[in-house]
Amino acid sequence: MKRTSNFRLKVLHALSALIADEDRELLKFRRRNSALKFFGLLFVAASLLESFEPHWPLPFISAVGIAGGVFCGLSVLFYSALAQWSVIKPFLNAQAIEKATREIEL
Repeated sequence: MKRTSNFRLKVLHALSALIADEDRELLKFRRRNSALKFFGLLFVAASLLESFEPHWPLPFISAVGIAGGVFCGLSVLFYSALAQWSVIKPFLNAQAIEKATREIEL
């Protein structure tokens, strides 16, 4: 029960921060999205180029490719969260979020 309430409290704090200062929080998401996309594509490209004429051990090349794929997948997750925010925001009630946060903190 405690673990669920801690997670719920974190989500409520994140939502209230997003509602309070939307531009700053969305900028954080955009920066994370860009960084994940850049490093993901960089790692995938490095593993592909290295696989043609390997100088690194094969398990390392595979690990770099897997990490690049994970980073690209997380980038898609952040992109979809950014795209959905404009649709979700009108349905959120800031007062209800603040009230739920106060109830959990007590």
